[in-house]
Amino acid sequence: MSPISRMDVVAGYLLGFLLFALIQTLILFFYMVYVLNVNFQGDLWQILIFQILIGINAVCLGILFSVFARNEFQMMQFIPLIIIPQVFLCGLLVQISQMPDYLQWIAKFLPLTYGVEGIRALMLQGQSLLDIGKDIGVLAAYAVGLLVLAALTLRRGASV
Repeated sequence: MSPISRMDVVAGYLLGFLLFALIQTLILFFYMVYVLNVNFQGDLWQILIFQILIGINAVCLGILFSVFARNEFQMMQFIPLIIIPQVFLCGLLVQISQMPDYLQWIAKFLPLTYGVEGIRALMLQGQSLLDIGKDIGVLAAYAVGLLVLAALTLRRGASV
């Protein structure tokens, strides 16, 4: 009965969950830099901006899949189906070029692949955000696409 649209509901969830995702990202990043003394080549602010984009994608992916879950337990069952394939295929553990062709093809369609490529370029190679425009564009497109899909699949009267 309320005059808000499905996209308004999804955007509200995004903003709410994004706050917690950003706090987690900042805690982990500053722990890595100031406690573990991990050296990196790029500018701190550019790395943080890119991490925010990765966090937005993670929240959007979670919102989309939460639309299909009936309760919290079912959502917890979705996590291994969503996260584990991305971790193994994104190039974090094994270089994508060393994978079989069919896994390389799948990796190109996973958002975390572009997150790993971008963060490597920023932190290890010292590139700037302008140099990783492709990764930023792909992640931004994924975020918008996931939000639109979440809004389209949201059932009226249901909560995410």
